[in-house]
Amino acid sequence: PSRIAHLASVRAANQLIAARCAKDPSLHFLDTAATMVDANGQPDPQWFVKDLLHLNAKGYAHWTSQLRPVLEQLSLPR
Repeated sequence: PSRIAHLASVRAANQLIAARCAKDPSLHFLDTAATMVDANGQPDPQWFVKDLLHLNAKGYAHWTSQLRPVLEQLSLPR
């Protein structure tokens, strides 16, 4: 939330990164931000410490719950 002025740029950058990843099977994109917004699509303060920039313990736990399964799957021998 502390960087809300840059949200449009961040979303545009994420779209470009996701599109690039979709073209290369060795790249992966996980949109963790999509589950950390409120009903209006704005960053949800519940996930952040007072500075509204860094995640709080609940935010890191949520973020980890999204990343861990993907990282574990990618780490499996192929």
